[in-house]
Amino acid sequence: MDPKSLNEALPLLLQNTKVTKSDETVTEVSAECSFTSSFIGFLGHFPGNPILPAIVQLALVRCLAEEIFNTRLVPKHYKRTKFKAMVKPGQQLVISFQASNKGDEYIGKFKIETSDSITISTGNFTYAQIDE
Repeated sequence: MDPKSLNEALPLLLQNTKVTKSDETVTEVSAECSFTSSFIGFLGHFPGNPILPAIVQLALVRCLAEEIFNTRLVPKHYKRTKFKAMVKPGQQLVISFQASNKGDEYIGKFKIETSDSITISTGNFTYAQIDE
């Protein structure tokens, strides 16, 4: 299948997903991914100098949370989000987050970094469950 949207493409990219802690209060997770130059998220951003858009980084965190919590989520808000470095095609990334479930919301913090520990982005999130 050739993914036509980010929602189709992102789950296929997550690898080596690990839950490092899970109890009644918090879940800690990490996963790896890499984007080829043909990845849909690079289209138009920017021709000749592809950089992964910040919105795709945020969608990647949400996608990982959906996989772990086995539910559809929608961002309610982000706070203290910082984008510190650019992501180029072929870079190996590590996505991690800590989150707590509060009713129909998941509240947590995330970090995306390169495989050699260079911080790409960080922030806090609140996701709401989507009733299907």
